[in-house]
Amino acid sequence: MIIRKIISALAVSILSTVMVLPLSGADEIESVDVVSSEDPESQGVIDESLTPIPESLGSDNETYSNQEEIYAVTVPDEASALIQGRASASLCTSTRKISCGVYSASIQYFHRQTNQLVGTRNVIVNTKLQMQARSTRVSASTYLIVTSETGAPPPGDSVEVRYNRTAPGTSVSYPATKESLLIPLPPPGSNVSAPTQPTISVPNTALGAEGHMVGISFKSLMETSEKTFSPQSPVRCAYITTNVQNCVNSSIMPVVTFSSARVPTIVSNISTAFNQGHPSILTKNTHDAADSNRDMVCPQSQLKRLEALGPKPTGMLRPSCDEYSFASSDEGGSGARVQWVPQDENNSQGGTLSSFYINNQVAPGDKFKVEVS
Repeated sequence: MIIRKIISALAVSILSTVMVLPLSGADEIESVDVVSSEDPESQGVIDESLTPIPESLGSDNETYSNQEEIYAVTVPDEASALIQGRASASLCTSTRKISCGVYSASIQYFHRQTNQLVGTRNVIVNTKLQMQARSTRVSASTYLIVTSETGAPPPGDSVEVRYNRTAPGTSVSYPATKESLLIPLPPPGSNVSAPTQPTISVPNTALGAEGHMVGISFKSLMETSEKTFSPQSPVRCAYITTNVQNCVNSSIMPVVTFSSARVPTIVSNISTAFNQGHPSILTKNTHDAADSNRDMVCPQSQLKRLEALGPKPTGMLRPSCDEYSFASSDEGGSGARVQWVPQDENNSQGGTLSSFYINNQVAPGDKFKVEVS
C-alpha cells in the first residue's frame, strides 16, 4: 500500500513538470481535434487546397479559382466544312473582292489531375478578307462570338487566332502573318473583334490559275495544341496586265452592270438580246479571239457593216456597231445581235468593260455575268 502511494505521487509530480514546460515558435499548438476512428468522415483525408470537381458538368455556382488546374481542348465542328465561304449577312457577305469564312468549335475544359470535364464554351469565329485595289495585300478582319456555355468554364480565357495559307496544288499550310491575334472570350451572345487586324500578303500565281487558300487556326490559351480548320474561299493574286496586279475571291462570279441612264442604246441592245435567248453569263476569251469575233459581226468594212446592220439611223451622232454577246467572250462572234449605237455610248461601254476585267481579274476562261439597270 505504501509503495502504491509513492508511485502515484511520483507520477503526479512528473505530469505537473511536463504541463508547465513553455512552448514557443512552431511548437505552439493552439488546439487539437480528436476524431474517433469510428467516425465515417475520418476514413479519408480531404485536402482542401485542391479545387472541388463535380461529378458531371459543373453547375452555375461552381467556380475554379486556380486556372493552372484546368486545361482546354478545342473540338472543331464537323459542320464547319459545310459553311466555308458563308457568313451572317450582318457580319460579312462574300463578293469578288471580299472572302468570308465561318468556323465553329467547342472549347472543352478539363481538370488536369482527373481529366474530368468541368465546362464547355461553344464559339464561332467569323473572318473577312478584303482585297485591296490593284495590290496583293489583303486586309483581314476577325470577329468572335460565344454562342453558349455549359457547366463552369473558367473565366478570363482568350482565343489565339492565326491566319495561314495553302499554295496552289499543295496541302502544306504556311503562316500568312507574322503574329497571331489574341481575342478575349466575351460573355455568351456577345460579338467581339480582334484588337488588331492583320494585313496578309499573298504571292502571285499565273493569271487564271488556281489561287491560294487562306484559312485560320485557333486555340484556347489554356490549350497546348493548335487546331487548323479548312481553308475558306480561294484568294487569287496575279498580274492582270503588265503593270497591274490584284487579288480576287475567284470562287465568286463577278457581275458587270450597264445603266440605261448612262448608255440607253447599249442597254436596249443587251435587253433585246436577252429576250432573244442570248445568255447573261459569258466566258472571257483571249485578245486574239476577241478581235476575230469583232471582225466577224462588226467588220471594219463599212459596206459589210451596212449589210449586217442596215442603213445608219438618221439623227444618231456618230453611229457605231455594238454587239451582244460581247466579242471578248466565247459566246460572241457568229450569231451575236448587232445594232447601231452612238459612238460615245460604245466608248463608255468599252471603258466600263475594260476596267471590270482588270479590277475583277477576269482571266480567259473565267465566267462573268452581265446585268442591266
